Amino acid sequence: MAAAPASAPPGPPAMQDFLALASSYFAGEDFGAQPRFVVQAGCGDGRLLVQLFELVKEMPRGKVMKEFPLTMVGIGSDEESLVAPKIGMCAKRIPHKVLTGDTSSPAAIAAALKKQKIDSQRTLLLQVCQDRPRRKAATLSSPTATFAKKAMGDVADGEVLFAALLEDAQHSFELSERSMGLCLAEVQSHSSGPSTLVAPPVALAMASAMAGLFPQDVKLAQPYPMRDEAGDCDVFCQVLTPRNFRVRFAVPDDLPALEVLEEMAWKKHMRTPREGLLKRLQTSPTTNFALEVDGEVRAVLYTQRIRKPEDVYRQKLQQVFEGHVEGGPVLQLIAIHAHTDHRGLGTELRSFALHLARLDPTIESVCAVTLCHDYASSGVKNMQQYVDMHLNGRVNDRILTFHTSYGAKVLGLVPGYRPEDFENQATGVLIQYKPKDWVFEPTPSQEEKSDAKQEVAKKKEPTTSSLEILSSIMTEMGYEVDMDNLDQGFFSSGLDSFDMGVIQNRLGRALGRTLPATLMLDLPTVKELTEHLDKERGVSGQGAAEAEAVVEVVEERRERPERRTERASDETITEWVRCWRQYLYKKQKARQRSSSPRQRRSRSAGRSRGPGPWETMTTQELEKIQTKLAWLLRLPQNQRRLQHVADKPHDNEALFLCELRVVLDSLLGPLFVASGLVQDMKPRTLQDARDDMESCALALGGSAAARHKELLSLMKLDQAGRFPQISARSASPVPRVPPQFLPSQRMGITV
Repeated sequence: MAAAPASAPPGPPAMQDFLALASSYFAGEDFGAQPRFVVQAGCGDGRLLVQLFELVKEMPRGKVMKEFPLTMVGIGSDEESLVAPKIGMCAKRIPHKVLTGDTSSPAAIAAALKKQKIDSQRTLLLQVCQDRPRRKAATLSSPTATFAKKAMGDVADGEVLFAALLEDAQHSFELSERSMGLCLAEVQSHSSGPSTLVAPPVALAMASAMAGLFPQDVKLAQPYPMRDEAGDCDVFCQVLTPRNFRVRFAVPDDLPALEVLEEMAWKKHMRTPREGLLKRLQTSPTTNFALEVDGEVRAVLYTQRIRKPEDVYRQKLQQVFEGHVEGGPVLQLIAIHAHTDHRGLGTELRSFALHLARLDPTIESVCAVTLCHDYASSGVKNMQQYVDMHLNGRVNDRILTFHTSYGAKVLGLVPGYRPEDFENQATGVLIQYKPKDWVFEPTPSQEEKSDAKQEVAKKKEPTTSSLEILSSIMTEMGYEVDMDNLDQGFFSSGLDSFDMGVIQNRLGRALGRTLPATLMLDLPTVKELTEHLDKERGVSGQGAAEAEAVVEVVEERRERPERRTERASDETITEWVRCWRQYLYKKQKARQRSSSPRQRRSRSAGRSRGPGPWETMTTQELEKIQTKLAWLLRLPQNQRRLQHVADKPHDNEALFLCELRVVLDSLLGPLFVASGLVQDMKPRTLQDARDDMESCALALGGSAAARHKELLSLMKLDQAGRFPQISARSASPVPRVPPQFLPSQRMGITV
């Protein structure tokens, strides 16, 4: 049987934060989406229901109680236990219902609610568990048994007691599965006797996760001891939400599924072999977590304990398990892998690991050695400069943002951590979380509320809709909002969890507020997200007419032609420069066609006159370079940049190739330099390298030529034929030189 809820909650000082968490469901002015009923099984004297109702009355919901009524429901084991709560709520004139039923049975509670026609989907559940009685339950398997023994304080029957917690958590899941949420308070008296089950917060959190219950916001889960002026009890409060997945400890039997996740997450040369994965599970069995969806492993998080963050400088990723220190004060996140069909689960696992670390008194901080997603294609000289640019906001690296947007701090670089990662020069980035520094913010006082209202009244009411802001941000990142289908999910639009994190951060900055970490997962469509944000911001008039107007504005901006940056008085000069660039390009291509690769190299500054790397290159060496180039060009962000150039209108082929060349130089230049194919990244040098690569591929033929044809398609060079060409027989496109451009020696040319 599940533990019976408390007959009466502790005094107001101990429950202040619990009421703050429960009242968060009534924040905002979307009253239709707020709870219609508040249900507490084992309601005692009803004080908690009365206090919560009085608190809600002071919120915006309290002004519309007639249109959106709120009913408090108390459930007791018999009629006698319901006398006190009924009298208390009648005295306060609180709409209420009292029901009898087995408060320890989820099925009995659900039946009682259904009998009274209480919609469970509009119900908020309150549960206060006080001094759980000890009882025996099913035995646990390893490594859960090992965790239970440590988490329960090394008591003799720790495994059995943790199994009892699992049963209680499963009952709570069954009770809250169809509800809006569960506000749970675990109360443990200091004077508890040997017959009382003392459950540390970390054990409660793990048991809840294994049952499918997770905090609505891990930063609001308050570990005990909480503020209790009487000092006679400890309280652990959290708002739990049932999810469609569960988290448990990873075991060797999961290796087939873990290998699949490893293949999805890494390239072949970066993957950890089966033996390495098994070593991680065996070395630290209670720190590796598997996330299950419908009984199948769909995500995994590998962690271990170390003494201090600086220990990672002696580690290599493939042998990282050698650095594990049993009971170390620092939790190291090794790797997070999620199935491609279940994006976003990696974020959930990361949040859960930080949640456990915050509750575990033996853990001081959390660290990880991450990598950069876009360093190879950035053109930045070194990794330190790239990381500094990310921290200064000049670049936005997706993987670094995944960590820094959640509060991680960058401590430095870790050279040689991933020797196989040539894109990042084998260098990792050391980051650190300090979840114990998260601050719980209780409900503000009435004076603070009054001051806040005055400040809000002084501010200008927002007029720009969230849809317009979101559309602008997504367009900048290369994604388009389908205005004809606002119910389309973000994942269906091609976004992954990293892109969603970047968009959410930019959206929060644009709105001037901090958005919850899982907001775009909880509201997975454009319509749901923008409507929710507009209601929170108080943007009025979100009816069909205004939504249609917003769509028209966004579409009009997309169709609006690009502004001309030239002044009217400079039209002659601009036309001359444009035509002169075309003329020079035509001359350059004619000269290249009439010369060999060796002759072109001899004309390049700083080049030796001996045989170059392209002339002595074998088919295998060329295909290796082509493979790296193909991987680099296939990256979504790079394809978006290239396609953006290809989609722009150009007067002729020359202008298209000139603009495309700038993008290709920034993408391929670092790889050419790193491979020793060029000595510098000058435009002329890189153009010669691309021409030499083409000549080499055509000379070798076979698969090399086929791969080069594929590269031309990825580089969008095959689309040059769509634009008009400059005819060699036509008159010179160079018009009369404007007087202000004479003498021509200023440009180093002869006209």
